[in-house]
Amino acid sequence: AELGLLVDQCADDARAHAALGMYHFARQFYDSSAAEFQKSVELNSQLIPSWNMLGYARRNLEDLDGAGAAFVKYIELDPRNANPYDSHAELLLKQGKFEESITRYRDALKVDSTFNISRFGLAAPLVYLGRHDAARQELQEMIQRAHDDGERQQAYFGIACTYADQGQADEAVAAMAQSSQLAEKISDVAQLSQDAATMGFLRLEEGRYDDALANYERAVEMVMPFDRRAFFPK
Repeated sequence: AELGLLVDQCADDARAHAALGMYHFARQFYDSSAAEFQKSVELNSQLIPSWNMLGYARRNLEDLDGAGAAFVKYIELDPRNANPYDSHAELLLKQGKFEESITRYRDALKVDSTFNISRFGLAAPLVYLGRHDAARQELQEMIQRAHDDGERQQAYFGIACTYADQGQADEAVAAMAQSSQLAEKISDVAQLSQDAATMGFLRLEEGRYDDALANYERAVEMVMPFDRRAFFPK
C-alpha cells in the first residue's frame, strides 16, 4: 500500500516505479512488475537496475525477445560491469543459443575474471554441447579463483553434474565428497546433509539401492537424528 501511495504521489519518479516493480517481482506478479519497470525506463532511460529487472520480468513472462532487448540495453549502459553480460548469457542459454551464451559468459569473465557465477554458468552450455571436459576445466578454474569455500562447493556440485550427465556416478560422488570435506571443516551440517542426499540420488539413478538408502538415511540423521527402527520396522 505504501509503495502504491508513493507511486501515486511521485508518478514521474522512475525510482518509485522501480521500487514498486521490485515488490511485484518478489511476489511473482510479473505482468505488474514488467509494467512498472517499463514505466521506470520510460521516465529515465539511464536507470541501469531497471533495465536488468525489466529483462528478468519479461523473461518470466516468456517474452524472450523483449527480455533480450532489455539485457542488451543493460550491457550498453554498463559495459564495465560483468553482471549485464551474465544476465544476457542466462537468457541465451534458456533460448538454446548455446554458442552465443558461451560468448556472453566469456564477455562477463573478460570484464571480471573473478565473477565466478559466470564461470559456473558457462559450464551449462558446454555440457549441452557435449563438451564435458571443457565444462570441468571451467569449474576447476572456478575452484582456483573462488572467494570462499561456498563457491568451491558450488563448483564441486557443478563438476558432479557434468559426470552425472555422462553416466559416471562414481566420479560424480567423488566430486560431492570433495564438497563435503569443505563442509566438514566448519561443521556445516546443512551442507553435509544436502551432499549426502545428492549422493543418494546419484546411487539411486545408478541402481545401487542399498547405497542410495544409506546416503538418504545419513542425510536425515544429520539434520534430524532418529531411531532407524521407527522408520524402517522389520
